Amino acid sequence: MESTLRLRNRVRRWLKSVREQFTAGVADMRSRGEDAPTQRMCPSCGLITPRSKRLCLECGKPFKQVRLNESM
Repeated sequence: MESTLRLRNRVRRWLKSVREQFTAGVADMRSRGEDAPTQRMCPSCGLITPRSKRLCLECGKPFKQVRLNESM
């Protein structure tokens, strides 16, 4: 009986730890998503293009890669 209670408590602590890590990860992803805009403007022609596209939809020129500084 005692070993069953210890096992149950270990499982509960483990689940609590997993839940806290998951919650922190989701909060981190949300905060990073707010910083990154979903669209960008072509420096050549000025067309607003989705960030997922590598080339401008109007003039076809490639977008320059911008690296974000991540402090981790």
